[in-house]
Amino acid sequence: ECDLYLSFAFANRQTEDHQSAVNNFNYVIKQGCSSLKANEIFEWMGRSYIELAKYDSANWAFREGISYMSDNEQLLEVAAWNAGKIGNTNDQIYYYDKILGVNESNLSALEKLSDLYGENGMFKEQLEILNLWLKIDSGNSKAISDKKSVYSLLGKDEVDVDKERWENDPSNLDYGLDYLIN
Repeated sequence: ECDLYLSFAFANRQTEDHQSAVNNFNYVIKQGCSSLKANEIFEWMGRSYIELAKYDSANWAFREGISYMSDNEQLLEVAAWNAGKIGNTNDQIYYYDKILGVNESNLSALEKLSDLYGENGMFKEQLEILNLWLKIDSGNSKAISDKKSVYSLLGKDEVDVDKERWENDPSNLDYGLDYLIN
């Protein structure tokens, strides 16, 4: 019965009948299939709620899904996006941290978390994330530029960013030139 109602829910999503999709997902949950079918229910239920502009309900669906699948990066990503939509910065930070706990080299999560910290004046935290980001992608121009901005905001000398890059990779002449020019 759960599979049947899940197929109804997905058919509803395809025809953009999101309320019926939510109703069918809820029926599957009431039948006790949450743990067996979590991967098929909660992300898509939350997305249906988003289409209905019911962001708080979507938040509930994503939290339920995460309780079953705490390492699902895609679910965590959409939950973070939804948290931003409802203005819940703490949840956004939590979800991006969880993504990085699953996959510390997720460049998208690193960038979004860095931006989020910066937008909220959390510059020390942003600097930590930027350092992680640059360990993975040392030549990323946005991360380098952001790190220089954060250094300035924290009262540190921006030239130290170029010096640090040069010292970490003295074989890279571009880093040396950046350091010498600045």
